[in-house]
Amino acid sequence: MSTGYTVESNGMDRTTVSFYRFAPLVRSVARRYAGRGADLDDLISQASCDVLELILSCPEDKSMALHLSQNLPGKVRDAAAKLRRQADHGSIEELAESGYEPEDLRPNYTPELLLAGIPIEPDDFLLVEDLLYGLTQAEIAKDLGCSQQNVSYMIKKLRTKLHKHLN
Repeated sequence: MSTGYTVESNGMDRTTVSFYRFAPLVRSVARRYAGRGADLDDLISQASCDVLELILSCPEDKSMALHLSQNLPGKVRDAAAKLRRQADHGSIEELAESGYEPEDLRPNYTPELLLAGIPIEPDDFLLVEDLLYGLTQAEIAKDLGCSQQNVSYMIKKLRTKLHKHLN
């Protein structure tokens, strides 16, 4: 016996229904990667956006649950890593009062070096800017519209140029 209830009669489209159907998956994956600078609410928001994107990109011949369970954790893990890198580690005033000086793991990419008069070509400027923001090579590749391997090569060229200029 049919109750007459359909997705369309409730006023929701199939994407919305699918989104609500996978809300527990979103929360559990976000909970898994929360902590150490990655806020749970931020991860849930990001995972919600990712799940909508994955619902729309799900191939017809693949189960949506399988597609989401295979792809959502990776997207949330990447978002958590990005949030951890961008985490607030205290205000500048607090850091100055405590005498804390962050150790620069990549001395070739410090802003002081860029202000020292080293010539940077316009093509390399976006690369340097993205490196200063702490983006990964994969994120820079997306930003520049090229492959991660190409970004790696560009960074190698830039390092060589900086070493020649400094020595």
